[in-house]
Amino acid sequence: MLKITQKTRNQIFYAGVVLALAGGGLAYWAFQRYNTLPNYLRIAVLIPLLCSYPMLIVDKYRDWASVQGIARGYAIGALIGPPLLLVGCLIWLVVAPDARG
Repeated sequence: MLKITQKTRNQIFYAGVVLALAGGGLAYWAFQRYNTLPNYLRIAVLIPLLCSYPMLIVDKYRDWASVQGIARGYAIGALIGPPLLLVGCLIWLVVAPDARG
């Protein structure tokens, strides 16, 4: 069973807030330059935002036994998305680094 203390929960949550704000700033910057970025960077911009989401819902992981049904699927999906996006960006970087549009 996963045990997360209140202190650790607060650290994870506030780190998620900082990451979400930084990711939002990065996304704002990137969307202003969207046409000049290669495709892998267009997708990579979303990684900080997707990584911050599980940190913001840390309470679901903290009390895992009480999470039921579809909420459990959403919590697991939140952990799967960021690594898949990262792998996709790396593959795109290797295969076609200059692809645009």
